[in-house]
This record gives sequence, C-alpha cells and structure tokens, in this order.
Amino acid sequence: MNENLLPCFSSGTNRSGEYKDDAELWIAASASRGFQFLPVRKIDWIEAARHYVRIHCGHEQFLVRAKISEIASDLGSSHFFQVNRSTVVQIARIAGIVPFGRGHLLVRLTTGP
Repeated sequence: MNENLLPCFSSGTNRSGEYKDDAELWIAASASRGFQFLPVRKIDWIEAARHYVRIHCGHEQFLVRAKISEIASDLGSSHFFQVNRSTVVQIARIAGIVPFGRGHLLVRLTTGP
C-alpha cells in the first residue's frame, strides 16, 4: 500500500487487512503550505504527472508523489476505474461515455469537463 493513502481510523480494515468499502480513506497531498489530507470520496479524477499524480477535487488540484498504477491499485476497482495509462476516474463521477475520434472514447464527468 502507498504511504500516501491513509485510513481515517484503524477499524477501517477487515480481518485480512484490506479496507472495507465503508471505511473513510484519506490521501496526504502536497498543498501550497505543506500537506493536506484529502478524503478519497471527494476525488473526481487523477492524472499521471511524471513522478507524481495530480488529483482533481472540484476546482482544486493536488500533487502526490506516487505512480498512477500504485494509486489505482490502492484505491481499488469498486469505486475507481483506470480509463487509460494516465487517468483514473471515480466511477460515481462518470456522467457518460461518448465516441471521440477514431476508436477512442471520451469520459464525461458529472463535475464538468
């Protein structure tokens, strides 16, 4: 597990050490004045940014030093979907998927473009 992904409380794990679906998870992200703890439920989407990932929460963006594959694995597939090599979206934020160009799809989010 990535050290940037933190459980809100220790009772958020089951017997095998995996996070329960209802556990509140947080990500420690760089902010203008140190670190900020972001509730995972508020994440709209995540993009790869070299050795970091850029986390989009509404109109705010935060950087976390991690690989997108690590973040996607830690967040799990029950709430997040890795659209391509560089983008992960929260499934609840998907408004629709439409054709875009030749053989590509565009994921529209409920929070805007």
